[in-house]
Amino acid sequence: MEPRFRLMTNDELAKLLDDKDSKSTKNVVKQALDIFSSHCRARAIDIEQVENDYTEQDLCECLRRFYAEMRRTNGELYAKRSMITIRYGLQRHFLKTKSMDIVNSGDFKRANDIFAAVLHKLKTEGKGATTHKEPISREDFDKILSSSALDRTTPRGLQNAVFVNTMLHLCNRGRENLRDFKKTDFEIGTDSSDRRYVYLAKDKLTKNHRGEKDDDARSQCGRMYETNDENCPVKSFCEYMSHLNPDVPYFWQRPKSSVPPLRVSINDNNEAEEGLIQDLPWYDRQVVGKNALGNKMKTISTEAKTSRIYTNHCLRATAITTLDEHGFEARHIMSVSGHKSETSLKHYSRVPEGHKRKMSLCLSEKCHSDSVTPPPLRKSRPNVDLGVGPEPDVSRPSTSVVRSNVTLSQSPKSTFIVPSSSPSSQSSPQTMNFVSNKLDVDQKNVVQYHFHHCTVNIVNK
Repeated sequence: MEPRFRLMTNDELAKLLDDKDSKSTKNVVKQALDIFSSHCRARAIDIEQVENDYTEQDLCECLRRFYAEMRRTNGELYAKRSMITIRYGLQRHFLKTKSMDIVNSGDFKRANDIFAAVLHKLKTEGKGATTHKEPISREDFDKILSSSALDRTTPRGLQNAVFVNTMLHLCNRGRENLRDFKKTDFEIGTDSSDRRYVYLAKDKLTKNHRGEKDDDARSQCGRMYETNDENCPVKSFCEYMSHLNPDVPYFWQRPKSSVPPLRVSINDNNEAEEGLIQDLPWYDRQVVGKNALGNKMKTISTEAKTSRIYTNHCLRATAITTLDEHGFEARHIMSVSGHKSETSLKHYSRVPEGHKRKMSLCLSEKCHSDSVTPPPLRKSRPNVDLGVGPEPDVSRPSTSVVRSNVTLSQSPKSTFIVPSSSPSSQSSPQTMNFVSNKLDVDQKNVVQYHFHHCTVNIVNK
């Protein structure tokens, strides 16, 4: 009988604890520690002594100089995001090795004051802005969809089309879990309206979802629904799955250079036997390389000749930005993107390129119209003097009044001013027709008003 419990060594426990952090976090800690160690060597400080003997005060003084003197290998200052990332890596390291929080502890206030001053200096030198991945513009997306890179009649083009669709709808992050995806990770479901969709059936470990005790949400809840056009993503997905090599469980398999010919079994009469025509796999028994998957959007955008080179993460930025522009609530977008807080979504809430272009043209038109001298006001005929009302405002154009024999259906006690339809009035937009009911007008009952560059006379009998 096998034992109920699996006894673990100290090394296995340490590995279990180490595996809790993502690979990217481990890389950040390693790079930060390498930079800090290089600085210690430059100042003739023994890094082993820092690790074993330094107190909070000693480490604070060491970090003060490190933050102020930290440079790239070419002597230039790090960007703001790089500075923050390096400090984060050191924070994780010293929390683990010395139980010292170099960011939040008051013992390191002097070092953090220097860090804030360095960030201020970076801002003055133009290195304070953080560059986020740009969403793909509408024009560039049209180029990608119509390019040979997404030709679904070829193994490579079909895989690229499925890659763009799944990354966009499932909102996957860059290279995360790409090479580990298997065919069994995806399933096709049907909703209550009888529409099919593709979804990620097996929850994956992601940067934002590390399996914490209070993390019960799925990491990716996006769905890729079928459409009625020829570029239906579900149709492309099903076709791709049917051409995959059955001997390889992984989803991203290396595509063949061309579509393999059909394998046909011939009988004794030199005829193809029914049911023995086999469609050979379009993909080899190898998984696509890590770098090839990681640079897939760079390759696609280069072949499509887009305005800029996009990365895999740009598809995620495109998905979140598009959903935000169409008014979906943040909590619904988070269910697709896997973000834990609405604050993280603010990085993707940016002004689209098309809106920037429209705003610029609007401002250009404003500058252009302001620079043009308006034409002088056309001299109009003198106002009809009815003997009452205030003197006409000389700063406003006067109104010419013309008698007409048009009878109105309104009360016979009123007279109205209406725009003239005569050719003379069309040539002069300031001319108005005086419409009367043929009754004599008592000039003492006329009231004259001035507004919107017009003079209006209202007569009541």
